[in-house]
Amino acid sequence: MKRKLLLCLLPFFLLLIAFSVKAMPTYSDASKTITIAKGTTEFMIQLRANPTTGYSWFLQYFDHKLLQATDHQYIPNQPKLMGSGGVTQWVFKVKSSAFNTTQTTKIKFLYARPWNMKEGASGAVFTVVMH
Repeated sequence: MKRKLLLCLLPFFLLLIAFSVKAMPTYSDASKTITIAKGTTEFMIQLRANPTTGYSWFLQYFDHKLLQATDHQYIPNQPKLMGSGGVTQWVFKVKSSAFNTTQTTKIKFLYARPWNMKEGASGAVFTVVMH
């Protein structure tokens, strides 16, 4: 009897847990300002990439007093298809001091070949406002 009751309640608890987990705010459009409200501890920036071309994203600048880069990874769209492209993800932790007053900062990325950081390079600059 107890076992049946537990098996009946298990899906309910799994759904409860699944809906209580908040998704990390993710941004990919550098033309739009990223606004981070107090209480948000992390956010992600995703940039389209294709390392099979030799190009990679490099984090050039961010304010270490306000943010901490905590993770960086490339995720292919179709892992079994060579050259399919994907996204490079950067996760930033917002330091609590960033919310003392309204703060604005920039995060700068460079998309380039490691052996030639100037020729053919492009970039993305994100504006981040924390309040």
